[in-house]
Amino acid sequence: MAEGTNGYDRQTVENLLREVDECDRELASFKGEYMQNCQGPREEIEEIKKRAKEAGISPRVFGALVKNRRLDKQQQNNVAKLEADDQDTYDRICSDLGDFVNLPLGQAALSRARPQQHEAALDSVV
Repeated sequence: MAEGTNGYDRQTVENLLREVDECDRELASFKGEYMQNCQGPREEIEEIKKRAKEAGISPRVFGALVKNRRLDKQQQNNVAKLEADDQDTYDRICSDLGDFVNLPLGQAALSRARPQQHEAALDSVV
């Protein structure tokens, strides 16, 4: 232990911090390259969105379709990462749960989404 310190060699700590700084600079460079590489496909997506609008498709609707499609792919990838026996268990649980809309919680969600049918939805929950 160096005298007058908290037990750590100041030079060692400074050297380690400089190494971390260098790694951070390298990461920043990689992030910049990544963002540059993403620019082309992102511009293409914006062009596709413009064409959808020109075709009479609401930008909000098309955006929701794109987002949901991406979420579906993410969900499929999550399940695909499971081992075979876990996939079987996942499939069995999903099957046992059934259609969410037919469950009381699903009915409650529908009643909030469609307030004009609130009383009918409540009757079906009871």
